Amino acid sequence: MNNFLELNKFMLEKNAIRAAENIGIYYPEEREKYIVVKIGEYYNLAKIVNEIAPQIYEVEKYIYPFDSDRIYPMQELEIKANYR
Repeated sequence: MNNFLELNKFMLEKNAIRAAENIGIYYPEEREKYIVVKIGEYYNLAKIVNEIAPQIYEVEKYIYPFDSDRIYPMQELEIKANYR
């Protein structure tokens, strides 16, 4: 999450921090346990459960969406296999 905040200093930073604080994340070291995942039009905080390989993570099933306008209620992540 800290990397995301650094890259999105002005556009999304405020709501990313608000979403984190809404779930009890207040310090930078706590943010390292979360990644930001974009799903559709929304960015989502997801807690890392396991780092499988560099930049490949297993995350908890609950995510916390936000965008540049506001934060949204917690959602359950549903993963579907899909080939292109």
